[in-house]
This record gives sequence, structure tokens and C-alpha cells, in this order.
Amino acid sequence: MNSNSRVFLSALILSAFVILSACKTTPKDDSLDIRLEQPASLFSPILPGSNAYTKVICQQIVPMMVAYDPAKRSYEPYLIKQIPVERLVADGPRKGQLAYDFELDEAAKWDNGQPVTAADVVFTFKILLNPAQKELGQWRGYLEDLTDIEADPGNPRKFTVYLRQYYMLGLETVCQIPVFPAYHYDPDNLLGKVNLSTLLDLAAAEALLKSDSSLAVFARQFVSPKYTGFNGISGAGPYRIVSSDEQQTVLEKKENWWGDKTANPLQKAYSNKITYKYTLNENEVTTMLRNKALDEVANVSIAKFNELKQDAYFAENYNFDTMWTPTYQRWFFNLNHPILADKEVRKALARVVDYDLMINTINQGIARRVVGPVHPSQPYYARQIQPVTFDVQQARTMLQNAGWSDSDNDGILDKKVNGQNRKLSLELLSVMESEVNKQIANSIVENARKAGIEIRLNNLKLSDITKRTREGNYESAMLASSFPPVLAELYQQYHSKSIIPLGDNRAFFANPEADSLISAIRHERDAARRNQMYLRVQEVIYEEMPEVPLYTSYNRFITSKNYTPVFSPVRPGYMENLFKQQN
Repeated sequence: MNSNSRVFLSALILSAFVILSACKTTPKDDSLDIRLEQPASLFSPILPGSNAYTKVICQQIVPMMVAYDPAKRSYEPYLIKQIPVERLVADGPRKGQLAYDFELDEAAKWDNGQPVTAADVVFTFKILLNPAQKELGQWRGYLEDLTDIEADPGNPRKFTVYLRQYYMLGLETVCQIPVFPAYHYDPDNLLGKVNLSTLLDLAAAEALLKSDSSLAVFARQFVSPKYTGFNGISGAGPYRIVSSDEQQTVLEKKENWWGDKTANPLQKAYSNKITYKYTLNENEVTTMLRNKALDEVANVSIAKFNELKQDAYFAENYNFDTMWTPTYQRWFFNLNHPILADKEVRKALARVVDYDLMINTINQGIARRVVGPVHPSQPYYARQIQPVTFDVQQARTMLQNAGWSDSDNDGILDKKVNGQNRKLSLELLSVMESEVNKQIANSIVENARKAGIEIRLNNLKLSDITKRTREGNYESAMLASSFPPVLAELYQQYHSKSIIPLGDNRAFFANPEADSLISAIRHERDAARRNQMYLRVQEVIYEEMPEVPLYTSYNRFITSKNYTPVFSPVRPGYMENLFKQQN
């Protein structure tokens, strides 16, 4: 085992989720200051127009029914009293279906002081399934086995969720959807008149959309600034937004926060104020840390992390921690593009990536190659796959064998594709503000040129890349993707039924064997059989190469010694509401 592998495995074994500071400094005012790389956008935890940074903030305002417990390494109750147990329906019209009986925590309250009820949960699912809300269409893929949610007529806090069949993440999906207050988002009761069962039937839902304007009116209302502006978001979480601009977003803890009165440690919120300060400039980050204007910084570059760690002032005032990140970097392709539709071209592109430079030089050894959308720590990670190697000559040979040649001697290969002469020239979208991305992308451009491929870099904001790829308006892009904490759900990104806009399959990848395996994995109870299918589908995806998996790395945290932080393998890597200021 090489040194990088030992470091990687040691971090997985030894990483602690709650890090206790070894020394203390003078406490400051009760305000936690956190750096985020980019400003928040649309303030909604479910709309695709919201960037990842917005969703970090929204977690403190519109919580799910569960929250991740880093100590137990599992999702535990938050808005609900307990995780329901699966129940097989023995008779009646739902005979053979699976039922899950929920009860909401009686302490959970909305901003108006009213309790969170089953009606709010049903309302939330109506939002997701509203056929007029086209931007939320991908949720149908997660909820295809949901048959109904029935509120208990005798107890407004109780409800039962019914699933048509076993789905490995069926219960988890239901529990991990942020719950919205119906009184706030639907004051005219537009969705209250619609049955959830009707919306679950797509044909019936589309027919209702044509006959009833309520669905379209609500859809427009839900995405309007009235509800997506910083002063429009509302939920049962501990904080509310009091101000937001391009520099920062400020949250204040609600008075008489209901979680303060409970025994559930996940419901606590220790800081009365959280300020998210936006900057990608690491020189600014350094200055802010030196001035004690930041208490938590994640995702700082490796070079900056190591530089500050060696500085006596920062070592005295801050803790430096690492933990594996729940994401991996990938270079993915639009398979609808006439050049990238050829698998041999995609496989050749995988060979112009200098993996050793990427891992050992650019990431300074604290990263690891991956072969797909499963974290290497998982038992079903495809260790049997032999990753492609950096080989420019092999890439050129593969392209020549596929009919590409430099007919006009300009250094760029060309070929007649679909009856049209084409240069082997491709655009690469990359978030170039990231120094790591910049170095990797520039290396790919240089090496691709040697293989006769022109890569045209396009420097865009993350939000712009996200928008273009979700619209299919791109050729190739470098973006991170998430690893799930336990079971990988591949349906949204790799099943043909999830090709955008129906899901998040932005590569337009469609493969019958992959479809079959992905569908089977979702409904397989036996872990051993499921793992075997996971292993095979990773082989299929890697062979077809809709994306070039690059690496996963450690997240890097710089935390003020005024605080005891809580770290988590779930984005953003920390749980800011649980940060305690030291006495």
C-alpha cells in the first residue's frame, strides 16, 4: 500500500465527527461567521435554480423530517418522533403495499406558532408532483413507488406513507424532503383542493393541469421573488434570514425556538446569529481569519491550508482538520453531441488526463482516484476496475483507429461525422476561480492538443455551468458530484428515464444493461446481491464513459478555537447549528 492510500484509509478510520479544541481563546460575541465561496441565489431548498451554497443556508430554515447524526452515522428524527418501521398491508385496496406510520414531534412549530402537521407534509409532496412545476420533474423518479400519503383523521400530527413496493431508499427519500408550511406558501389554498393521489398519476395530473388553473397559478407563485427572496423563505428550522446581499447573508435565531425545549440534541441551535460571508479570494480569507472575522472556513485550497497551518498565529487561534469529502470531481460529456456520441472519442479523452499530476502535484497527495459514483470506502465500490492511464499516444492511436486524421495538417484531427466535416474541437466548461480546477483544465488542454484534440476552455460561474448543463446546452464540463452516505442511488444520473429534464442525467446517457441493473438495485433487499449489481453497473458506466471520474479528496476545515465544531460526511461537511462557543 502506498503512502497516499495509507493516509486515505487512516483518515476514514480515525476521523472524528465532533472535534474538541485543545486550547481556548477569549470568547467573542454570540455570532458564528462562516465563509462560503459564492453568494446564495434562489432561496429554496428544492428549486434547481438554487446553488449549493444557498442550500447550505436553507438547511437552517426549512429542515427535513430527519437530520444526519454524525455520532451515530445515520439519519435520526428531527421533525418526527421516531423513524417508522415498515409494515406490510395485509388486506384492503392497498393489500401487498408497504406502509410507514409517522408521527410529527408535538414541539415542532412554524413561524406563526402553529404546529407542523400532516397536512403540511402532504402539501410539500404536492409541490414536488405539481405537473406545472416542470423544474421539479426529477422528483418523480424518486417517488415513483409512492402511492399515497394519508393523514390520520384523529390526530393531525400522524400520517401514513404507502409505497407500491420495496425501494432501498423509499423511506429515506420521504424523510429527507424539506417540509414547507402550507399557510405561508399557499395562503389561497390552491393545492389544498387537489388530491395527492391525482398528482401521483402523471396522466391524471396533466389532465387536471389543463382543466384547473390552480396548479399553474401556484407554480408561478412558488418561484416568484415573494417566496424565493431572502425575506420570503419560511420553515420550522431554528433560524430566519434578516438580511442578504452579494457580500453576506445573516441569520438570526428565532425567539423561543422550540428545539431549545426538547431533549433531541440534533434540534439544538447554539449560536444566536450566523453570518455567511461570501468570498472565493483566498487572500481575503487569510485577512479575515487574521482579523478573527471568520470562525469556520471549509474547502480552502491545499496550498493555503498548509501555509496557514504552519503559521504560528493561525496555529494558536485555529484548528486545522481534514475529513473525506462526500463528493468527487468528474469531467462529463454531452452524448447528444455528434463527436461525443462516439464512445471511442470519450475513451480517448480519458487518456489525456494526467492523473499523477492531478493527484500528487495539484492535490499534493491528499486525493484519490475513483472509477465512478461510489465512494472507495463502500463495500460495493468497484475495485476490480482497472483505471485508464495517462497516455497521449494511445489516445491519438485510438482516434486514428476510429477514423480521425489531420487531413489539412493544422494539428487538429478531423473526420466526416454524419455527413459533415468536423474538427475534433470541444468546449470544456470549468469553474476557473478554483485554482485546482484551473490547473487540471489547463493540463487537459495541453495534453489534448498533443493528441490532436482542441479543448476550448470556457470560464464560467458555477451557477452558469449548472444552468447550461441542466439545459443540455454544453459539450463537456468539469463539475463535482455527490457521494451518498450509505447506498448510492444511480437512477437520477445514469438511467435513461432520468435524462433531463425528467431527471439529472445531463450526459444523455442511455444503456439498456445499465438501466436494467439500476432498476434492479433499487428494489433488491439482499445486500450481497445488490452489491454484485452495483459492481457490474460501475463496470458498464466506466466502459461507456459518459464521464471521466477524476478524484475524491479530503475536505479541509479551519475552525476558530473559540468553537467546538461538529463535522459531518454530509454536505457542507459541518453542522453549524451545533457549533458550541467555548467558555
